[in-house]
Amino acid sequence: MGYKLRVSEQAEKDSLNAIDYYGQINPFLSSRFISELFEVYQKITHNPEQYSYISSDKQYQFRDVKLKSFPYVIITK
Repeated sequence: MGYKLRVSEQAEKDSLNAIDYYGQINPFLSSRFISELFEVYQKITHNPEQYSYISSDKQYQFRDVKLKSFPYVIITK
């Protein structure tokens, strides 16, 4: 069973900015970024609990997932 993924408006803007940035450097980088981002999204929807919590504080139970090749982190709740 997969979970539903909601991407915040700010996260979407950040992603689009990154896509534009990498596209200016090299269109291949832009494509790689998109592929890696969607790969992480897919992993999160299939098994979000496989990732560790950022904080031990019960009020802020967020998890983070790092992209392999790019300096970006996806924060999940």
